[in-house]
Amino acid sequence: MRILGWILAGLFGLALVAVAGVVTMFWLAMPNHAGEVKLDGPSAPIAITRDKRGIPYIRAANEADAAFALGYVHAQDRFAQMEIMRRLVAGRLSEVVGAATIESDRFMRTLGLGRLAEEGVKNLSADAQALLGAYAKGVNAWIGNQRVMPAELLLNGTPEPWQPANTLMWARLMALQLTWNWRDELARFRLAQVLSPDQLRDLFDREADGPHVPLAALDPDLAKNLLAAIPPEAEPRSASNIWALAGSRTETGKPLLANDPHLALTLPNLWYLARIEMPDRVVVGATAPGVPFTILGHNGRVAWGMTTTQADAADLFVLQVTSDGRYLSVDGPRDFIKREEVIMVKGGEPVRLTLRESLHGPVISDSLKRVAAEGQAVALASAALQADDRTADGILRMLRARSIEEARAALADFQAPMQNVGVADTAGHIGLFVSGRVPARDSDGWMPAQATDPARAWKGWRAADPDFTVLDPPSGRIINANNTPVADPLARGYGNDFDPSYRARRIAEKLDTPRKATARDMAALQSDVVSTMVKDVLPILLKLTPRTEANARALDRLAAWDGEMRRDRGEPLIFTAWWRHLLHAIFADEFGESWGEVLPRPGVVARALTERTSWCDVQRTPAIETCPEKLAQSLDEALKDLALRYGPNPDKWRWGTAHRARLAHPLLSRIPGVGLLFKVEPETDGDNWTVNRAQSRLLDNFDPYGDVHGAGYRAVYDLADLDRSLFQMSLGQSGHRLSPHFSDLARAWADGTPFVIGKEPEGPTMTLTLRP
Repeated sequence: MRILGWILAGLFGLALVAVAGVVTMFWLAMPNHAGEVKLDGPSAPIAITRDKRGIPYIRAANEADAAFALGYVHAQDRFAQMEIMRRLVAGRLSEVVGAATIESDRFMRTLGLGRLAEEGVKNLSADAQALLGAYAKGVNAWIGNQRVMPAELLLNGTPEPWQPANTLMWARLMALQLTWNWRDELARFRLAQVLSPDQLRDLFDREADGPHVPLAALDPDLAKNLLAAIPPEAEPRSASNIWALAGSRTETGKPLLANDPHLALTLPNLWYLARIEMPDRVVVGATAPGVPFTILGHNGRVAWGMTTTQADAADLFVLQVTSDGRYLSVDGPRDFIKREEVIMVKGGEPVRLTLRESLHGPVISDSLKRVAAEGQAVALASAALQADDRTADGILRMLRARSIEEARAALADFQAPMQNVGVADTAGHIGLFVSGRVPARDSDGWMPAQATDPARAWKGWRAADPDFTVLDPPSGRIINANNTPVADPLARGYGNDFDPSYRARRIAEKLDTPRKATARDMAALQSDVVSTMVKDVLPILLKLTPRTEANARALDRLAAWDGEMRRDRGEPLIFTAWWRHLLHAIFADEFGESWGEVLPRPGVVARALTERTSWCDVQRTPAIETCPEKLAQSLDEALKDLALRYGPNPDKWRWGTAHRARLAHPLLSRIPGVGLLFKVEPETDGDNWTVNRAQSRLLDNFDPYGDVHGAGYRAVYDLADLDRSLFQMSLGQSGHRLSPHFSDLARAWADGTPFVIGKEPEGPTMTLTLRP
């Protein structure tokens, strides 16, 4: 027993030493936010004062020094995030992670985003190149001074110097994620193998007399493998809200502009707040670690925000490969452009790649371990993959704009991703402008195209459509929530992938009141959780005649519910579970193995229950199933599933118990024992269709209700006094676990409580001076 006691005591001691070592490692990586540092790079002293939320107030003598300082503070607080991003985009994660990321690296190397970023720097203006260079110097000044790297990077050795091209890698990744029609093309092609033309039109809201799109001769197995091979980093992550009110409708007599971009919820947050003061202007808003520009914000005269247009700016082309290794195009056989690359793998053998590029773009089927069809390949054409992209110049010109007209002119260089840009200025103007490239083609880009089809060939870029511009409308308001900005986008060549109007309708309903609005009213609207989708479809579901007492109680609760997706209510959970099981009951048999690749929209489901009732009949069985049977079956299954997950008492079910924000570090959250320290999961309101968007993966059996996608940043810009603008951000400013600013903003964000980033930082404060 004495020996056993010695052994246990020794093991306990070793555990304490290990814990102390881990804590020490994290502590030594913490940045110094006070004092003075002498560095090569600045032209004059730069003061960086952090307020009580860790938001830096950068006071610099000029634009280059401001970029240097922003690079320094980004590296201080988020360098691990920046390093992981540039390795991801360059296809170099496996060098430090090992074999687990080979497929992601293979896909990114195939796309060539890193190479495009390097080429893209040369196409930028001298001013933009200079600021990218100054920012890189600031990052590298921190790398040179930092003795201990963040914990995620300790096994990597000294990081490579930051390069201007690394900044454009962030821009390329964002453009890829927000230009995703090509992924949908694969899913639609797969469904076209099992559904009738009428069913396809039902499913995707296309008119019966609309354009016919012939199916390309794409091998079904190749389509399946490609869809499965798309890494999570390339999956669609979009949506957003933006609206503006003219001064005639506000309490101050000046415009209000509200914006909340909806992206995947991450830890650390995608965004980093900063206030940058220069002699000629003050810029405040959301920056992105790795980038020297304020992406969303104001410059003292002009405020701007964005939503994704969701236009069809990408196509897949099916290439027929000849026996001599060429491919067929509209004008005959062509040679591939080939390049050889090597993925270095930590603890493993290098992976050698032969990558091909076609007239249409990179051959993404080369990202598969093996090609599933002899003599066939698939290439991706995308506005996000153009070597001459000058979007960074457009953002820089926006930062310098002194009026709404100058902001509008800046958008000529904003090429990818295509965005709806809302703008307001202190002169009292409001506007919504669609910026970005969309290809000119003679046919609809709804399905993968045959590379030899001249109707699907790209013929340059469409000219700007004047109907996509709204400036000082008579209504005094502008709204976009990813809904179509014009009445006939498909006929104009912009596709048909816009969001339903649920959020836009609710915003309009709240804005169209005689009361003069305030900035606080706009912030409250950003947290609105009334679902117009529920109000549209729930009356159809409530026509069900209950078969059991449990069903009757659930239906009574839903009938008395006001449609608010509040975390403290049980009805949102009951409704969402019923909806989830109803989707499966109606569509899973028809979709076959494609189930889960496309989520039917609420309007499609409503039509299936009322007009297109043949969807409710399971085709593989001789019996005829009815929609009332599907409603009853799915409600039964939903209530049983909820009882298994959350207990047998429905009175104790709460939306917030299931609907928590899934904020987790991509690496450290997966380590047994310490992973929980790198997860922040506050309960949240809302769902996919509320203004306060909080999307779940309904078809994920493990976590169908978790909040994985929403507004990580919210802002209301008050053009009467931009220093009174309101901000919210999930998590906190720092990526360091021991920092008090790791997650200190999470609760206020979940509760919809905004704050200001005013002229003077709220205390207590800390000031770091960078001296030349």
